[in-house]
Amino acid sequence: LAEELWTSYTALWHGGPAPRPVPAAPDFARYAASTRHSGVPDAVRHYWAERLAARGTPLRLPYDGDPDAPATGPIVQHHGAFDAESSAGLERLAAAHGVSLFHLLLAAYVRCLARWTGRRDIAVNVARAGRDDRFDGVDRLVGPLADTLPLLCEADGEEPVVALAERLRRRWLESERHAGVSSLDLAGMLPGTGTGPRTVSPAGFSFARFPAAAAPGCPVEVRATAAGTGSATTRLSLLCWADGP
Repeated sequence: LAEELWTSYTALWHGGPAPRPVPAAPDFARYAASTRHSGVPDAVRHYWAERLAARGTPLRLPYDGDPDAPATGPIVQHHGAFDAESSAGLERLAAAHGVSLFHLLLAAYVRCLARWTGRRDIAVNVARAGRDDRFDGVDRLVGPLADTLPLLCEADGEEPVVALAERLRRRWLESERHAGVSSLDLAGMLPGTGTGPRTVSPAGFSFARFPAAAAPGCPVEVRATAAGTGSATTRLSLLCWADGP
């Protein structure tokens, strides 16, 4: 959508013709409901129910107030950026160990969660784009389809972060093989009947890319400067993004 926007903007800037009107979009929610299989596959439900039942109590972050009460404000955001040299160094380090930048940064986050909570068993709700489904007659999707999928892992304080990243790559691949569940489905599988927020983890992680390429001759430069991710049950979230090539 962003690429089409800037292509049309560039054409108008240079005196080109106005873009053709976009045909009316179908009611996607109704269309998806009519074509998508209902319910969670039994094998996927069994996989997550078994693993969630074996987990201990949810992570208790040391500064999140009452963990059984709804989150309250203020919501604080901290922004930072790596320079080009540091970013390139992280990418080289990840590539040297057969992982992506996503796995390396996730491993660093898991290590921090283990240190802050004093626990080895760590769960993180990892954001996913939610665009894996394919629908007949639909070539491209525009809109917020994202959801989260848990990463359940063990963290050892003595393990090098690159070794942890290698393990998380395999563990995340296993989670994605059982990705046919929503956050709401997972909340219903959690053991117990407490009144507090029902989530696999109060910690979230998101790694995004903003690859929208401006059209040749575009008179403006577009860069992502801020973003956020989370839900009503999120107490701590790390969002990383790469806006370069």
